[in-house]
Amino acid sequence: MTTTPLFYQILQSLETLPLQCLKPSDKICILTFLVDELLSSGTLTREVDTRMEQVAMLRREKWKISLKMKVIGRLLLAKHLPLN
Repeated sequence: MTTTPLFYQILQSLETLPLQCLKPSDKICILTFLVDELLSSGTLTREVDTRMEQVAMLRREKWKISLKMKVIGRLLLAKHLPLN
């Protein structure tokens, strides 16, 4: 997104007015600029990728632990059940 004179006018109005007082179109302009800046940030992209990999790894670990707990639970249950 190219910063326009309108965008600079909106930013100047934020110096005197709270965000809630701006027109909806001005709020959208600000939000569009911020989202564009975030999406073009290489640092943020790498951080998101790293966090997603960590979440995937934690889910795999959770699945392995859950499976082990089920096996142990069945072994304990089988040990305490009377044989007929």
